[in-house]
Amino acid sequence: MAKNLRPTKRKAFNFLRSYFDVLNELKEDKDKLNFLLSVINKQFLDEDPKGLNFTVNLCYESQRHAVESSVKGWKRVNGCNPTTNPPLDPTTNPKEEEEEVKEEEEEELFVRPSFLDFWNKYDKKIGRPKAESLFNKLDQSEREKIMNHLTGYVKTEKRFRKDPERYLKNRSWEDELIDSSFENNLGHRPSLPNFI
Repeated sequence: MAKNLRPTKRKAFNFLRSYFDVLNELKEDKDKLNFLLSVINKQFLDEDPKGLNFTVNLCYESQRHAVESSVKGWKRVNGCNPTTNPPLDPTTNPKEEEEEVKEEEEEELFVRPSFLDFWNKYDKKIGRPKAESLFNKLDQSEREKIMNHLTGYVKTEKRFRKDPERYLKNRSWEDELIDSSFENNLGHRPSLPNFI
């Protein structure tokens, strides 16, 4: 079994909660294994995944930024790839560099707007677990677009709003907002023509 081991100098990496969440979305054990191997091989060997099926590739791509940030941080701290020996440089303080990397990772974990920001602004409290899962998979720019879109969308009467999960699944923030009021520009409802 030792013959199959590939050399790596990296001893560990942070297994983020988001990896676990994505892993649990996969149904097949084979897909779960391929996802985990993709993350692990990138972390320890800096190898990009190849030959993944559509679902696993989609899951990996959703986590690619976090994985690559981790590898990039390791390279910056150690000055080499995970498969080579790190150089010994007495002028750098690895502890300080590790703290910088940890601060960057913590910044990524507290992305704004958060799901709670969305949930409170949307103000239709239905199907939170699924809506939260969908929202947390979105990137920063999509979250910002959603919050901008909600400014006009929440003016729609609550009973006519989509459930939050459907709003996110259908990418409704990309839809045009249509003024649904019956009032005209003068502030009153148009009258029906009189028929005699």
